[in-house]
Amino acid sequence: MTKFQLLQKALEYYGERETHGGLTNKKILYFLNNTSGLEIKENTPWCAAFVGSLLKDNGFKSSKSLTARAYAKVGKATRTPKLGDIAVLWRGNPEGWQGHVGFFIREVDNVIYILGGNQNNKVCIKAYSIKQLICYRSPVSK
Repeated sequence: MTKFQLLQKALEYYGERETHGGLTNKKILYFLNNTSGLEIKENTPWCAAFVGSLLKDNGFKSSKSLTARAYAKVGKATRTPKLGDIAVLWRGNPEGWQGHVGFFIREVDNVIYILGGNQNNKVCIKAYSIKQLICYRSPVSK
C-alpha cells in the first residue's frame, strides 16, 4: 500500500466524531484500543490513536503509543513532506510532552493543513501554524 492509499483510507473516516458528552463512538474506541492494546472505555485524547490505527491496519509501522510526539520517531524523516506523510506538532509548550499528529495535506503561507483525529472532536482537515511543527515523517512498511 502507498501512503496515498493510506490517506484515502483515513479519508473514509472524515467527519467521524465523538458523541456528545464524551468518547463513546465505537470507531474511536477501536482506534484507541487497536493502537494501544489496552481496553480504553473513557474520554481519552485520540489523535495519535487515529494515526496509529490507520498505520497498523494498513501495513505501516506505528508507535503503538497514544502520545502524539511518539510519532517523531516513526517512519523516515523528511524535510519535504508529500501528501499522506505524518506531521508532528507541539501543543501547549514547545518543550513539553503534549502534541498533535495527523496526515499532511499541504502547506501554504506558513500554515500546515493536516487530516487528523480529535480535531474539533472529529476527523477533519484543520490548519495549524508552521511554528508548531516538530517534524515530518514518511510512513514505512512493517
